[in-house]
Amino acid sequence: MLTPKIKTALRYCPDLPTPPAIAMQIVELARNPEVDLSVLVDLLAQDPALAGRLMRASNSCLFARRRKSESLRQAIVVIGLNATMTLALSFSLANTLRSGGQGAHALEQSWRRVLIASCAARLIGARLRRSDNEELALAALLQDIGILALRAAIPSDYLPVLEQAADHDNLVRLERERFDSDHGEAGAWLMAHWKLADKLVKVPERVHGLNVNDEEEHAEFYAIAEVAGKIADLLMGEETDRLTVQMMRAARQHPALDQDFMDAIIEDLGEKLPDMAALYDTEIISPELLTGIIQHARQVLTDRELMAAREASEYQRHIAAQNGSSYSEGAPKNTASASDQLDECLGLEFRRATNLGHPLSLAFIRLDRYSELVERQGPNDVAGVLQILRRRLAGLAGNEKLVFASAPDEFVALFPGLGRERSHVDLDQLRESIAREDFRNADEEVFRVTISIGMACHMDESQLYETAIELLGAADQALRGLTDENSANSLTMVC
Repeated sequence: MLTPKIKTALRYCPDLPTPPAIAMQIVELARNPEVDLSVLVDLLAQDPALAGRLMRASNSCLFARRRKSESLRQAIVVIGLNATMTLALSFSLANTLRSGGQGAHALEQSWRRVLIASCAARLIGARLRRSDNEELALAALLQDIGILALRAAIPSDYLPVLEQAADHDNLVRLERERFDSDHGEAGAWLMAHWKLADKLVKVPERVHGLNVNDEEEHAEFYAIAEVAGKIADLLMGEETDRLTVQMMRAARQHPALDQDFMDAIIEDLGEKLPDMAALYDTEIISPELLTGIIQHARQVLTDRELMAAREASEYQRHIAAQNGSSYSEGAPKNTASASDQLDECLGLEFRRATNLGHPLSLAFIRLDRYSELVERQGPNDVAGVLQILRRRLAGLAGNEKLVFASAPDEFVALFPGLGRERSHVDLDQLRESIAREDFRNADEEVFRVTISIGMACHMDESQLYETAIELLGAADQALRGLTDENSANSLTMVC
């Protein structure tokens, strides 16, 4: 959430970015499904430069049609009302971004990023046969508009951060460290100030990992806008391996966006971006560099898929040779120690998550006041509670071999493929259900227990760990950070 200081600075900023009146009038007209085309033509005729650019856009391969537009009316018919709105706003933003001054280079980079993202979002929507391609393009275009807002509202504080940032992800991290807010939140505020549709207003926050549980009705819309931004990061960044995995991790929010789909989108971008660059009179990316990045990204994905498949096969053979690794009465059946099994399984799952860009959550689960329970209820009754807890953890993890006893009162559970939000919800529900359950001792007396949980997640959002041990340590620290006074029935998470 925006801090009060930044919100006040935005509210009273005299130089807050504002699209030209004609652009905002077009936005207003677009809300009316029965808009008179003549009204729109007359409005655009008041701005010859904007009208000329719309004509160029309608005859470019961005809006490929067999029929050539020879008048402004024909151009609007060809590209559609929503595209007219998108282009009107984007052309006005281009002028704002080229106003020069301090931070001009960083703003130019941001402009290139959203142009690529806008084109990618439109292409993804078209391939998915969605009816809101242009709204997607506009959403991707406006996702970083908060950078302009912060530059205008707190220039002396924000410009050093903007110029220091090496890339988009780094910028977001620096913003949060310096201001306890980021340009996603500022962008949402600015778009609300412009009175854009609520669905669009939420885009900057959603693609930057904020308010992710809101508006599930539009979850796919926001996911596509986020993927489009990750594609832009890949095409503009230098760390191709990391950015390729990051792009595919975002793409997996939508089941249709597999490797073949993303290959096709990036290939389509190679054809469309030169026309977009010409339309906005800017150099986005050279064709030679684009070709090289695409080829390298494909090789990265292929190599990681092969590596993950090979490791999975080796692990399955190892498990078969061990003849199972389940526990009975809290002790392993085979000779391998629980610690060795955890190290081996965690190492495999960590590598697979890193190679494929899949999230991996890890949790420490502790039975609260273990010694006191053993003294009051007896070791056998407490062992029964632990067996029940273990079975339920295995159900959440999908496999009993992903749950390990790390201490007499404690388990470690792995959740491959589950990000922090889903794992947090599942574990919180488990915590609450255990606290409500009536257990019975040998004398049929009812007793209750609580559990505490510490969790960390790898390859989710911007949270990455260098080693499996670091992930394990982060979850352990989350659990150990709970004091004796507040540990009962608690869940903490490293984000």
